[in-house]
Amino acid sequence: YITFEPNDKYIKDIELMRFQMKDFFVKEFNMYPFIGVTNNTDIYQALPFIDCSNATQFIPVLYIKSYNETKILNENNCIYLYASDGYEFDAVLDRIRYGLYDMMK
Repeated sequence: YITFEPNDKYIKDIELMRFQMKDFFVKEFNMYPFIGVTNNTDIYQALPFIDCSNATQFIPVLYIKSYNETKILNENNCIYLYASDGYEFDAVLDRIRYGLYDMMK
């Protein structure tokens, strides 16, 4: 699962990261992640509600969110992808890619 907050101040950057991440999983790993939102709004009403309570060992949740620092945090099968500004979402996505290719631990 991939989820995000529809009212995040960096929603455009989050949407781009979400699209790139989904495209990456499909093309490189033949995986089709479900996309959801942490709270429903009119513009995202077609997307299901997904938050960290949906995370399991076999189906983790990737939660894209702005934060006061850029970091990746794994808690209870929920992987928080935090970025401190719009440009940092690219760095977080690159780090995810490097990890999936075993270029970084």
